[in-house]
Parts: sequence; structure tokens; C-alpha cells
Amino acid sequence: MSYKGRLIISVAEPFSLPQTLLFKIQHVLAMDVYMVPFIIVIVVGFSGKLAMLISSISSAVIDGAFVVTLGLILILQDFIKALPVFIQYLFSSLSATVSTVAMVLNKVLPEYTQTEE
Repeated sequence: MSYKGRLIISVAEPFSLPQTLLFKIQHVLAMDVYMVPFIIVIVVGFSGKLAMLISSISSAVIDGAFVVTLGLILILQDFIKALPVFIQYLFSSLSATVSTVAMVLNKVLPEYTQTEE
């Protein structure tokens, strides 16, 4: 039996490393599962145009999306179930809510430009 491409984690391994904790929580021991996102992150990191697109997003938009994400994680499920169906869908899907708030904030907040000194 070959263990090529597999990650073996012993029980005695300490939890000091975040990666170890990630492996323990997800119970995924196949290294193939982690290689695809790793390669995607490296390819995106070398893409200059995508980096410029991401850096053009206002910090207020990113901060607002973070606050909404944190609020949706901490919100009570009973409160969401009492809302109308459309709003339930919006609040039950974290991606839909954060992207909607980010688009609204991007249009509502004024743009500031730096002037040369």
C-alpha cells in the first residue's frame, strides 16, 4: 500500500501550528485536497492585473464586508427564520449578503483621491 500524496498526522503531534489544527478540524488527510487551493493562490499572487483590481477596492468596503460577515456569523437563527423568505435567503447565504453589502458600499461611499504634494 503506497502512501504517496498522503499526509500522515500522528496523535502525539502538538496543536501549536495552525496548519495542524486545520488538518485536525477538517479530518482531511489527503494532501491532494490542499494542493489545488494552494496552486490557485500562487497563480493569483503572480497576476498583476488581478492584484490591481483587488487593491482598487476601498478599505471602507472591505471593513464593511468584514463587519457584515462577523454579524452574520453571530446572528441568531431564530431571528433569521422570522424574516420574509427573500430576506431569509439573503441572510442565510453569507456570500450573497457580503457581496450585496460590498456593492452597495462601493456605490454609496465617496471616492477619495490622493493629490500630489
